[in-house]
Amino acid sequence: VIKAGVSDKVQFIQMDLFEAEIREASVVTLYLLSGVNLRLRPKLFLELSPGSRVVSHEFGMGKWEPDATSSVKAENYRDPYLFNYWDEQIADYWRTHTVYLWIIPGNVKGTWKLTIPDISGNDEFTLRFDQEFQRVRGQVLEGASSISVFIKEVKIRGNMLLFTLERKLKGRTESLHFEGIIQGNTMRGTMEIEGGPGKGKIKWAARRDLSTLRPITNSRK
Repeated sequence: VIKAGVSDKVQFIQMDLFEAEIREASVVTLYLLSGVNLRLRPKLFLELSPGSRVVSHEFGMGKWEPDATSSVKAENYRDPYLFNYWDEQIADYWRTHTVYLWIIPGNVKGTWKLTIPDISGNDEFTLRFDQEFQRVRGQVLEGASSISVFIKEVKIRGNMLLFTLERKLKGRTESLHFEGIIQGNTMRGTMEIEGGPGKGKIKWAARRDLSTLRPITNSRK
């Protein structure tokens, strides 16, 4: 730390990692066994804000799949014990390390009432999202002025949600592309219509039914 000239920016604290305060962290780096990672996972979801990054060297998080994986090769690494007893091929295996990246997702699980301005006033949809970690599926429970509506292409990254509503209306098919920010039990964003008369971005808002709020990390694996 002194050699790198960052001693005024780094602090070492020796304590129980499960008791450490991490709410202000935007990046958490780990080099722990998988079993410890799984025990730590609920704390990460409870305390870190959506969009925070978690990076782990070598060990995963069970059913929480990484958003990105990278292999890093330590070309200049030489372990005297390793090279005395094993050949170069085995040593090369130990030079290669896997690094995992996760981004804490926002929680959209539950039933939402979504409203968008329309030429006849407000168009309302009742949506239900099922979510486990960053995997999200959506379903339209009710859509005013719509004959057939369904959700496709749901993606979440941090507190940003993107999804498409496809509906058949007056003999034509429209794709409504939504992009919004999750803020607790509300969402706000913009929507664009593909295949319809509307052009440009339209503002929308949604509110969650609090009785349907559920955690997104039920799995212990």
